[in-house]
Amino acid sequence: MPQNTFLGTGILDGQIVEANQISQSVDAFTGAKDYRITLTGSMELSGSFFMSGSFINEYTGQFSTLGLGVAAPTAPTMLYIKDTSAGGDPAIIMEATTGNDSARIRLKNPDVEYDLGAFGSSGDDFMVIQDTTSSPKFPFIIGKGTNSYTLYTSDDSVGIGLGQLTSVTLGPLDAGSLQAAGRVSGSSMRADIISASAAGENIHGTASYATYIETAVTASYVKAENIDFYYSISQQVNSGGRIAAVTGSYGYLQLDADSGLSIGNQASLNYTKIISGSGGGDLYLGSVEEGNFIKMTGIGNTIELDSGDKVYLKDNVVTPGTITISGSLSGDRKLVVGPNNTAGTINARSSSLLVNSLEFNENSEPSLVGNLNTSSTSRLYLSAGGGATNYALTVSASRDIEVFGQMTFTGNNDYQAGLLNKSPYLRLGPKNAYSNQEMDDVTYRGGNFATVNTNNYVLWELDATGISGNAEPFRVKVNILGFTDSGTQYRAVAVEMDYLCTFIFGNDPGFALSEVSKTVRQSSYNNTTSVASSTTQLVAYGQNDSLLKLTLDSTTSQIVTYRWQIQIIRLNSEAAL
Repeated sequence: MPQNTFLGTGILDGQIVEANQISQSVDAFTGAKDYRITLTGSMELSGSFFMSGSFINEYTGQFSTLGLGVAAPTAPTMLYIKDTSAGGDPAIIMEATTGNDSARIRLKNPDVEYDLGAFGSSGDDFMVIQDTTSSPKFPFIIGKGTNSYTLYTSDDSVGIGLGQLTSVTLGPLDAGSLQAAGRVSGSSMRADIISASAAGENIHGTASYATYIETAVTASYVKAENIDFYYSISQQVNSGGRIAAVTGSYGYLQLDADSGLSIGNQASLNYTKIISGSGGGDLYLGSVEEGNFIKMTGIGNTIELDSGDKVYLKDNVVTPGTITISGSLSGDRKLVVGPNNTAGTINARSSSLLVNSLEFNENSEPSLVGNLNTSSTSRLYLSAGGGATNYALTVSASRDIEVFGQMTFTGNNDYQAGLLNKSPYLRLGPKNAYSNQEMDDVTYRGGNFATVNTNNYVLWELDATGISGNAEPFRVKVNILGFTDSGTQYRAVAVEMDYLCTFIFGNDPGFALSEVSKTVRQSSYNNTTSVASSTTQLVAYGQNDSLLKLTLDSTTSQIVTYRWQIQIIRLNSEAAL
């Protein structure tokens, strides 16, 4: 920016004005020196404004918006141009110097830019040019000599080359229609109806999957009621009185409704029906009356095999493609191996492949999903969400299980009393640990539940009736977390407890507890959560202290959400727990 500024030093009433004080203005407005000129108020020009520099935002908001003929707009609109005269048609002209120059507007984002304009170097065509990473593309070009109304949209339709009557021509067309005055060319066309616009051969090539075709050279998969045979098949009636070919144009091709189309041994005159039909437009290969046929229907483009009872496929069934059990069709869709009995039925030994489901039904033997190869290197992979290479778990021939990623155990989170009616979160023990109540290590988890001033809330109970023999000592580790959301941060309290426990048999059986440690911690921001240390504990109670329970005493008046975890650790599994 210019560093020279106007100085008013010495310019006072009654003082002599020196030449250097006047020369400041001359130097500034003649360009002899660069001056910073600051204007307040308005400036009016009746001539032209020549500028070799740029409008630069030196201060926040300076030149961020500009209005021509109107007040400056409000950001994010940066430029607002308006002709305030009555009947004015404002125009912005961007004119190149020569016919080979390009007058264009550039729209730019950090990752892509678009040029719109007349590109003289390309024949004065109007073009839209997209450029990313210096790789220009030309998605839209209009030639300089293009006729009027070459491309025209009217309502929901588009016309090409129809001239000034385009809007009238497109008027009766359906929404989304495309109409062209000349040829529409390409490698393929797909439509519900393809029709000729004039008499003669106006559809060239092959039309597949069309419902209505006129004057096509070849047409496959066409509704039969709308085929006009234009070309002749020239043969005569043979000596046996049978028509070997057809000549002429027919509205219908009709076969006898009872016999259909049959083939047979001419010598023995034994015929077999191979094609028959129905009023619903279906095509049958075989005898409908006898219930043995292959059915091809126009509804869903399906082929049905129907024997009246069962369809038997002899020997192996091989396909290079896909066998699909569709989830979009109605009915009970499944592939069944074994008797198709109701799930849970006694002796209903079977497996079923359903849509997104593999189900087994076996009451006496375990169901098996496995790799039964006897090689020591054989493995079973379980995968989801990424194909065969994104497996989550492997099982080896040596019974080793390897888990890739996070393994989450979820158990019963309610608050039922008693070991036998509570599912553990994690259980470590021998093969029959669950049914025999034998375990080396078991973990229970619970939550979430909210409390306000909760006294002696029972989180968990253990019933001594599930213990047999002389139980060795075991360890109980407890973790309780309570927290509340203040809106700005979580406030929490945590309780950690450790107990040594055993069950004593005899005339006065019961649990004997020894508290090893107890710690209550509260967050530094905590003023709304607290628990009573003395009454938050593991206690023995009931008849002869035969029950073991964990209690919580919450002393806060705020709503606090709690979660808890209990771990029981034993040295062996010879006695029940």
